[in-house]
Amino acid sequence: MLTRDLLLFRKYKGSIRPTLLKTGDAKLQTLAGDLVDLVSHAVEHNARRGELEEAMQIHADAHGKVKVGRGLCKLLLDRAEFEEPDGALAERRKQVFVAAAAVLRGELDPKTTRENYLDILAKRTNRSRLELDQLRELLYDDLPGNRKIIGFRKLSPLDLLHRYNLAQVQGLVMHADRLHIHIPSPKLLELRKVLRRLKFSRLVAEVTRDTDDWYVTVEGPGKLLDMQKKYGLQLAQFVAAVPLLSKFTLTAKVTLPRRSPLDLEITHKHKLVANDTTPLGHIPAEVASVLETFEDGTWQIDLTPDLRHVGATGMCVADFSLHPRDPAVAGPVVAIELFHRWHRYALERRLDELDTRADPSLYIGADRALLKRNPTLKERIEAHPQAFVFNQFPSRRVLTKLLKQIT
Repeated sequence: MLTRDLLLFRKYKGSIRPTLLKTGDAKLQTLAGDLVDLVSHAVEHNARRGELEEAMQIHADAHGKVKVGRGLCKLLLDRAEFEEPDGALAERRKQVFVAAAAVLRGELDPKTTRENYLDILAKRTNRSRLELDQLRELLYDDLPGNRKIIGFRKLSPLDLLHRYNLAQVQGLVMHADRLHIHIPSPKLLELRKVLRRLKFSRLVAEVTRDTDDWYVTVEGPGKLLDMQKKYGLQLAQFVAAVPLLSKFTLTAKVTLPRRSPLDLEITHKHKLVANDTTPLGHIPAEVASVLETFEDGTWQIDLTPDLRHVGATGMCVADFSLHPRDPAVAGPVVAIELFHRWHRYALERRLDELDTRADPSLYIGADRALLKRNPTLKERIEAHPQAFVFNQFPSRRVLTKLLKQIT
């Protein structure tokens, strides 16, 4: 992600337009290639973060547009892995400083040399001079600039430039009050992948369909008083999947700090590239963990369940479905829709819809964090035959209990 100071945009007649790079530009590709090589070289030589950042900044500042270069550096550093600091180093440093201060406060001979002082300090700390010299080299290794790089999720220079353009849009969307996506006549596989990412992001959203066109409305962080920053990051991560659609129009009202609201419009014509093109896309760790526990069971989780109609034009995007692993075994296919801490009104609306239009194969899960401050809603969930409660994501135990009730 790009920080606010690295965003590039233009304002024009009440609208805001992100400044997107021309990914075919030879100079930009050379800069991106040099920066990728710098990080790869740093990994090979276990360079310290401070050394890497200094080398990258030299290349970034030499580019005509310094902010572009620094933005590329930021995206690459986000993909790097640095060693964890030694937790005991701060205490060892304190011990050495206390001992050094005691020696300095003592009555030293005015003719005492630096070597004599270090010999005295070594005795005070029960270390040899060699150990003391080695400790001095490691004394500040827990500071961010001294941490060594140990890994890097490498990408091509062209992919880095595409990632930069997408990050510019993500950075603006984080300040949106609400986001609308119009998807005309989508390809079903593309649509399912984007809607699955929407569910994994746990956003407050409404999906509707009008003939062949689909519409997605997502509340922005400006509408939520609780955990705005985290929600904004989730929204930005979802937007990264939108370019998977062959055709789309994304519109939003963006309100940057100390600025009037501005209209943002992004379409497939901007030629953004999604940063995750794997078949299933990103799968959160908690989801992957439950998937593993079902590997040897009689039931199987399907992360691409069918979309379901609710109401006149509304669509239910289930998080997953459960069905018998053996096709020869008769059993129900159960769709599971989850509601998290931000989804109070969406949950109430779905319960009302189930009361007026029964759907016996759809079951609802509510996060305990959502029900914590809503005793009335909690009672309603606990009394509903097609509802259950979970923490963060349903565990195997919770799902097994649900399946026993159903079968």
